[in-house]
Amino acid sequence: MLLHQPSDIRTINRLRVLNLIRSQRGLSRADISKELGLNKPSCSEIVNDLIGEGLVTEGEKTETASGRRPTPLMIAKNGHLVVGISIGLRLCSIAISDLEGNVLGYKQVPTPQHPTPKELCILLLKDFLHMYHGGEKKLAGCVVSLSGRISENNTSVEELSEWGWKDVHLTLPFTNNMGCVCSLVDETEAMVSAERLLAKERPDSFLYVNWGEHIGATSVRGSQEDRSDLGHARIANEGSCVCGGTGCLETVSAGWAVERNFGGKSLRELAQARPAGFDRAMDTAALALGMEIAQAVAITGQKKVVLSGNIPTLLPSLVERVTLAMRSSLPPFLQEAEIVRSPLGDKARQMGPVAVALDRYIFRQSLLARFRT
Repeated sequence: MLLHQPSDIRTINRLRVLNLIRSQRGLSRADISKELGLNKPSCSEIVNDLIGEGLVTEGEKTETASGRRPTPLMIAKNGHLVVGISIGLRLCSIAISDLEGNVLGYKQVPTPQHPTPKELCILLLKDFLHMYHGGEKKLAGCVVSLSGRISENNTSVEELSEWGWKDVHLTLPFTNNMGCVCSLVDETEAMVSAERLLAKERPDSFLYVNWGEHIGATSVRGSQEDRSDLGHARIANEGSCVCGGTGCLETVSAGWAVERNFGGKSLRELAQARPAGFDRAMDTAALALGMEIAQAVAITGQKKVVLSGNIPTLLPSLVERVTLAMRSSLPPFLQEAEIVRSPLGDKARQMGPVAVALDRYIFRQSLLARFRT
């Protein structure tokens, strides 16, 4: 990334300071200046600006044997709030979070059957406004996650085939009624962001697989993320997929396909009732998914696979079945590849849009990563 203007350089340095304070709580201005190689007046000016913006706060000085220590700095976690909305075929969720990713308000609501964009927006906005009730904390932004084709500018749903949505400017009603900027993100991309920003264990390189209503995958190496349409890899010559194709992995392994084959009951209901043929269907789903993950591992060379989504949450025993299927399809020199559950567990989906909102509107680590490269 080329920096041409002094304002560009200042923007990057501002983000460097902000993210250092986030990652190392309690640093002083002098510590930050030394760590980042910034001159002290510039560093102090940036810190003062961040304090003025309500993003950073000063802690109390403490006495030491050699006198008073410099003023420690930390993120003003309640200075701003972000909103993350997850739209699913069965359930939607709304989460209001502080700047440290702590959820201050959360609500889960059933998704209406085949909702119109207007119907769904009204439902979600009513619940959000009831939760927020004119709070005094400033909303930095809102991110809405869903499984559908999203425009490059992250404002429109180009297609959500299950509901017949096409070219829906979904962010406009949220922006107009919430008084803050709003954008869209793919569900799997959002969950990867949650893994990288909020999980306690943050591997630098992994293949992330979201196994739920749909199947998504992203290969992560450092700051590089490569998304794939794993769920639409062709594995058979029959089976109609929601994408319009035939024989996609999703027709066997995705939640929507399993629900369709069992009379439209939800995965949660099926996991509890275990109707005849359900266990066999899920074993087949796990086998097919494991074999396709093996292909992805062979192509990407990833050694760690993070498996997330509501299916491994509802049926955790399937993780072992997916692992066995993957290893049986891998050559000996790739047998060290492992599959682990996401440390965020069932919170990955709800925290995904929150993490993206924190990145897009506050910490902008994605921009910093491009700067470093």
